[in-house]
Amino acid sequence: MIGAAGTREDTDRLIVEMLARNERVIPLAWDQGEFHCLHLKPPELLIRNQDRGTLTVTGARLVARSQGRDVALVQVGSDQISSLMPEQNESLNGYLADPDDPEAAYRLRRIYGEPVITRPEYYEGHQLPASSYARLGLDALMYFLYQGTAVIEEFEVIIKARDERGRTVTGSVVLPFEAYECRNDYHFPLAGTATAGSLPIGPGHRFGNSQEFAIDILDLRRFPDGTFSTSRVRSPMVIMGSENAADYYIYNRPVRAMAPGTVIGIENRYPDEIAANPRVPFPQRNERLREILGQQGVSPTDMPGANYVFIDHGNGEYARYVHLREEIPVRVGDRVSQGDIIGYVGNSGQSTEPHLHLELLDSPDYLSANCLPITFSNLNLAGALDSPYFGGRNSFIFSEFIFVISN
Repeated sequence: MIGAAGTREDTDRLIVEMLARNERVIPLAWDQGEFHCLHLKPPELLIRNQDRGTLTVTGARLVARSQGRDVALVQVGSDQISSLMPEQNESLNGYLADPDDPEAAYRLRRIYGEPVITRPEYYEGHQLPASSYARLGLDALMYFLYQGTAVIEEFEVIIKARDERGRTVTGSVVLPFEAYECRNDYHFPLAGTATAGSLPIGPGHRFGNSQEFAIDILDLRRFPDGTFSTSRVRSPMVIMGSENAADYYIYNRPVRAMAPGTVIGIENRYPDEIAANPRVPFPQRNERLREILGQQGVSPTDMPGANYVFIDHGNGEYARYVHLREEIPVRVGDRVSQGDIIGYVGNSGQSTEPHLHLELLDSPDYLSANCLPITFSNLNLAGALDSPYFGGRNSFIFSEFIFVISN
């Protein structure tokens, strides 16, 4: 490879690969007039120093290509990388330090998937000694947003480093980029008015690999004076406006199966009484849950994250419907039809107020699964955008809140 200054760059001494062996790189994409738009979260990378001496990471580039041509570029420099890599690798080492810690194992897999290397030996800095390796999460440094006439077909990440003699060393990886289209016909899981928030193009859930495209569904309404609230109680707070879960418009709304499927998991050990006051922080509510489960002989480390229903919808797609009330009318093994009631919107687990957290996954192992973007065939939203990648209208991508009326 020839560098910008005409010097030959050695690509054998710096190896770049995906940090997680199972991670998929899926964009959000839509058409706007004659322009194709694409939004991509860069994946977590693993960098290996195969050199005999120290390599100092000095930069990173994300290149997008169409028909073999470079059409867009995002890059970051050494100052950003040097300040970020120590913190990133210290965090990952912390999760890997105690393999018997269930909380650390939970967070590790939800955030990173299945790391290629599972030893807590990631180098905590950007100056990598010989034979060392480190994590580099570019999503903390860059987001890729493209608008143009080209349809992007390939992404490559190029990492640039400097050896002890000041020579340039590079390594690169072509991302396993795919344009995902839902394999099943999904209907919106709630009837009536609702609001989709924490959408994927914002910060939302994108920090975690297994909830990257998850959405939160609540019900945000406007009072006659023009103010907004998710509850019937007058309050200066748009969310968390009431101490009573039953005051929220979305609370106890029937949750319906988006498509036919088989129930493969449920959780209902989180009593409604614990989540009755949304303004009590959920860590405090979880402490009360630990007491209740302890009385039942359940280990605190086995505490559920929230009440949920987990359904295998077929064709390699699995959905989790989360933060439900403890009253769940289905059981593991039940076969459900599209539109069947599978639960009721609650406030269980790590929930700031009553809402439905919805995620579509590519594996029944929800801790390390990849999250998938969802398209709902029964919604006809004004201004919905056609997508050249997803084969239809993938509407939950481009606004922080989308208002929905579903039959």
